[in-house]
Amino acid sequence: MSVARQLACVKNCLPEGTVLVAVSKTHPVEAIREAYEVGQRIFGVGTVCVVSSDKSMPHLDLKNVKDPRAVKELIHKNVEAAKDKRRMRATELLGGENGPAYEEHGEDPDLDE
Repeated sequence: MSVARQLACVKNCLPEGTVLVAVSKTHPVEAIREAYEVGQRIFGVGTVCVVSSDKSMPHLDLKNVKDPRAVKELIHKNVEAAKDKRRMRATELLGGENGPAYEEHGEDPDLDE
């Protein structure tokens, strides 16, 4: 999928008033140039979007994160540890370089013994 098409998909999914900050340090110059040509003007640090079933705070944006991928992994690791501790089963939607991917989490059969 082209950079322009990916940007259009992401921008269509964002809530009104949200500013997209493109993380450019892991992409080639050609991809950054293409993003710039289709209107992306803000490049730099990332935003980690946390979506939760918690009704008190269903959506949280952690803005201007220096290493957003590491922060996302840290949050994911801690959430999974809490789920394992409570022996919960859930499905998460995780976004990655190739778009969203579903990840199933279940109970560990070794815990039942």
